Amino acid sequence: MRPSSILLSSSTTLRHLPGSRPFELLSNMGDTSEDQKKGGRHRPVLGLSSADNQLSGVSARSKKIKKQKTDKQKEMKAIQDQQRKVSDSSNISLIEEWENANVELLTSGIPNVYVDGACKNNKLFKNARKNGSRVSRADRLKVKASYGVYWGEKHPLNLSRRLPYMKQTNNRAELAAAIEAIKQGLANQFPALIIFTDSNYVVSMFNEWLQKWKDRNWLRVTGERIVNLDLVKELDQLKSNPNINVQITHVPGHIGVPGNQKADQLAKEAISKNLVHEHPEAWPKDA
Repeated sequence: MRPSSILLSSSTTLRHLPGSRPFELLSNMGDTSEDQKKGGRHRPVLGLSSADNQLSGVSARSKKIKKQKTDKQKEMKAIQDQQRKVSDSSNISLIEEWENANVELLTSGIPNVYVDGACKNNKLFKNARKNGSRVSRADRLKVKASYGVYWGEKHPLNLSRRLPYMKQTNNRAELAAAIEAIKQGLANQFPALIIFTDSNYVVSMFNEWLQKWKDRNWLRVTGERIVNLDLVKELDQLKSNPNINVQITHVPGHIGVPGNQKADQLAKEAISKNLVHEHPEAWPKDA
């Protein structure tokens, strides 16, 4: 009797046949198939209990692997939580250190404002400068820059804005944020203003480089033209304005200083805002 015609009965067993389905039915545990009677090799018979044991073994191994994976995930999470606690503790110390160093500015009564810039795909410009090449028009349009100006919780002067109609880079966004804060101070007739930024570029420019560049007719020591000259000149004009005394001070970025965090958030929120670009060739030549 061929395996395909065998009926299930109380004497039926399971046999694994090569080239067939995983288990074939045989009419009697002691019998052999017609193929075997014709000289074929004796094939081992696999009973139901053996099959169940194999399936149980697979299930047990699967559960063991799953448990090991879960244990590993728990272990990694515990390590990450510990690292986060250490980082948070370290950040708290850094924040306290910064606040203590700037306590006079923070409690002077002079308006304080935090500014920050953000830029998506800024690496396209960085790579071009590194390679001494120009950024293509197509790549320029992929770069999006924005800035945030934070005066306080729910303050009416808070700003979250895309960098308009000009080359989009992180440094330009940082500059634009500081410029906007000074303009707001002038518009509101503040006699003095303290700006906190995490951009060393802006801090160094405002406090050290501006006068040196101006003395050299806006050229570097190497004779090269100053980058972002349009915004640099605008910042210089605002610094020279007699109606407001501006101080720009560095704040450590991304360690949890509340004002810096809020300015960063405002800057990043503006990245997604749509902006109709002018043709890249129409951007300022000094940009």
